[in-house]
Amino acid sequence: MTEARPAEKQSSLPARLSDALLVIAAAALAGALGEFALIIGARLALERITMLNPQGIWLAPIANLFVIGVPALLVWFVVRLLNRGWALPGATAVAAFLAALEPLLVLKGRLHIAAMLILAAGVGVQAAVLMRRHPVRTRRWVAAIAIVLAAVSVTGALGFNLARGARERRLADGLPAAADGAPNVLLLVLDTVRALSLSAYGYGRPTSPTLAALAAKGVRFNLAVAPAPWTLPSHASIFTGRYPHELSAGWSTPLDGTFPTLAERLTSVGYSTAGFAANLHYCSYEFGVTRGFGYYRDYDVSMNEVWRTSALSSAFGLWLVQRLGGYSAPGRLFADRMNERLMAWFDNDRLRDPKRPFFAFVNYYDAHGPYDPPAPFDTIFTGREPPTRDSGSRDFTKQEVDGLMDAYDGSIAYLDRQIGELLAALERRGLLRNTIVIVTSDHGEEFNEHGQMNHGNTLYFPSLHVPLIVSGAGIPEGISVPQPVTLRDLPATVLDLIAAPASAALPGRSLARHWRAGADSLGALSGDSASPVFGEVDYARNLPSSIPVSHGSMKSVVVDGHHFIRGGDGSEDLFDVRSDPWERKNVLSDSTRGDVVRRARALIEEARARDVRRSGAPPNATR
Repeated sequence: MTEARPAEKQSSLPARLSDALLVIAAAALAGALGEFALIIGARLALERITMLNPQGIWLAPIANLFVIGVPALLVWFVVRLLNRGWALPGATAVAAFLAALEPLLVLKGRLHIAAMLILAAGVGVQAAVLMRRHPVRTRRWVAAIAIVLAAVSVTGALGFNLARGARERRLADGLPAAADGAPNVLLLVLDTVRALSLSAYGYGRPTSPTLAALAAKGVRFNLAVAPAPWTLPSHASIFTGRYPHELSAGWSTPLDGTFPTLAERLTSVGYSTAGFAANLHYCSYEFGVTRGFGYYRDYDVSMNEVWRTSALSSAFGLWLVQRLGGYSAPGRLFADRMNERLMAWFDNDRLRDPKRPFFAFVNYYDAHGPYDPPAPFDTIFTGREPPTRDSGSRDFTKQEVDGLMDAYDGSIAYLDRQIGELLAALERRGLLRNTIVIVTSDHGEEFNEHGQMNHGNTLYFPSLHVPLIVSGAGIPEGISVPQPVTLRDLPATVLDLIAAPASAALPGRSLARHWRAGADSLGALSGDSASPVFGEVDYARNLPSSIPVSHGSMKSVVVDGHHFIRGGDGSEDLFDVRSDPWERKNVLSDSTRGDVVRRARALIEEARARDVRRSGAPPNATR
C-alpha cells in the first residue's frame, strides 16, 4: 500500500484535470442541447416561430466550451490550491450552474431573472454534492452523458447537412432545360434603405455613388413604393406578386404555400436559384420566403455565429460588445460577408451549374438599426461618434436623432461600397454580360419626420419610398421613371424580361411598360385600377398609443401622385408626393383634390374587403 501512494500522487494532477475537462464538455453539451430541445419543443407544441439556427446543434456546444470552461477551470485551479478535495466539485458546481442557466435564458421575459439564477444555482449545488459524495459513480455518469450528448450533436449536425445537401443536389439534377440565351437575374434588396437618403435620388450627402452609376446605365424609378413598411410582408409581396392583404405573412405568421413564388417559377423554367439573407428575423427558413430556392443560406457557419447560437455566449458576447462601446450583437451579417457567401456559390460548379441562367437574391441588413458600419464609414459624414447608434423605440433628443441619421447614412455608404465591390467581382468573372441587376429595398426608415422612429409603425413616405433601379442585359440606359410604381410588380417584371412562358406568369404588370414603346402609365386611372400602389401595415398590440399602428391596421394608396393614408382609427391624410415627398403638408381639405380622395377611398375599401387577415386576432408585434 505504501509503495502505491507515490504513483497515485504523481498521476493525480492529470487525472483530476481531465475529470474537470470532462465535466466541462458534458456541461457544454447539456446546456446547448437543453436549449435546443426547449426551442424545438416550443415550435412543435406551440407552433411558435423560434428563429433557431439548425447548425446550433453543434455550434452552440463549441461556444459553451469557452463560456462554461473558462470560469469552471478558474474555480478548479483556485480551489485546488486551497482544498484539493473540493476542486472538482467546485468546477462541477460552476459548470452545472451555467449549463442549467442556458435553457432557462430562453424563457427570459417569462421567468424572472432571480428565479432563473435560483433554479440554476440549485442544480449547481446538487451536482457539486454528488461529485463530492460519490466521485467515482458521478464521474462515470458524466462520461456517459458526454458521450451520449456528443453523439446526438454529431448525428444531428451530419443529418441536417447531409439531408440539405441531398435536397439541393436533387433539385439541381431535376431542373428542366432553360431557354437558350436566357438572361441571369440578380436581385439585391437593401433592407431598411429609404430612397430619400440616397444621393442617387438627390440626397445631399454622397451616400450612394455606386447606385447612381448603376442608375445611369439603366432605369431608375423615382417613386417606387414598398407594399409594407417592414420586412416580411414586403418580401412576400416581392416574391409572389400579391399584396400584403392577400397573404398570410404577419407579425408572427410566416408566408404560407397558398401562392407560387418567383423562385418557384424561375426554377420551373430551368434557372439555378439561390438566396442569401442577412435579416435573420424575417428572411430565414421559418418565414416562408425561402420557398422555391434550390440553394438558400440564412444563418451563417462562422466564429461570429458560434457566439450567437448559445444563449450563454450570445448574452456574454452582447455584454462584452456593449462594455467596449459597440452595438452589433454577435452573429450580425455585414455586407462583406454576404458578398463572400454569394461569390462562394458563384465560384462552386457543384453548387451552381455555370451552363444555366441564374436567379440570385441577396438581402443586406447593414442599414437596419443599430447603425453600426465598420470604419471609416462609422463616422464618415461627421468625423465623430454619434451620441447613440441604437434606434430602439424611445424618446430621442434632436442631437441623438441627428446622430442616428449620420450613422444611418454611413451604413448606407458602406453598403453602397460593398455593392460596388460585388458588381466589380462579377464583372471580372464575366457574369454581368448577360445579367439583369435589380436593386431595391423592402422598406424605408423614419427619423422623427412625423414623430416616429424606426419602421413598421406608420405608412408615411419615409417608410415606404424605396429605391428601384433596373440595369443590365436588355435594359435601356439613362431612363428616369417619374410615375409611382409598386414593388408588387417586380415578379411580373422579371418574368417578362426573361421572356418566361405564359404558364409561369405571376400577378402584377411588368414595369417594362415604362420604357417600351406604347407603354401606359400608372398615373392614369386605368393604371391605378390594374395595379394599385398600396402600402399596408397590420395592427400591433403592446405598443404605446403614440404609435399609429397601435390604433388598428393601416392602409394607403398612391393615386395620381397623391398618397392617401387611412389610419386604424379612421383618420385620413393626403399628400402630394410629387412635390412634397417628405409629406410635410396634408392637403386632404383641398377641395380641388376631391376626385383623388374618392378614388383612393374606393381602392382602400376594395383592399379591406379582400384582406385575408381581417378576421384573425392581431398578434403581438416585433420588428
